[in-house]
Amino acid sequence: MLFDVGHGTASFSFATMRQARSLGVVPYTISTDIYCQNIRGPVHSLAMTMTKFLALGFPLEEVVAAATTAPAAVLRLGEELGTLRVSTVADISILQLTDRVVSLIDSEQAAMTSEQVLEPRYTIKSGKVLKCK
Repeated sequence: MLFDVGHGTASFSFATMRQARSLGVVPYTISTDIYCQNIRGPVHSLAMTMTKFLALGFPLEEVVAAATTAPAAVLRLGEELGTLRVSTVADISILQLTDRVVSLIDSEQAAMTSEQVLEPRYTIKSGKVLKCK
């Protein structure tokens, strides 16, 4: 069984994630259930959801893999997506780990502070480089 965190309006709790992790239950994939009603909070973006996992103490490498290679593997597309191998689809998000204090809110309105945040800088989609605002 693979555990996915699909952070949505009512489906992510810092306390529950801490308890699950203490029991050895960690997410295989990290995703969001983002839509117009939760983009301004509590979800905001996949990058902000990834930041929440960093704030919970998950290593950067595990967080990135849970949002890239692991979902591709679940979809049985690991040979094509979620990789930087030659001759594969090169849709890429370039994120910067920035030292900046940020307040994070979960779906239960619990707050925590992080000293770092993953910030989208560029997206490369179908060969086009797009700068993130």
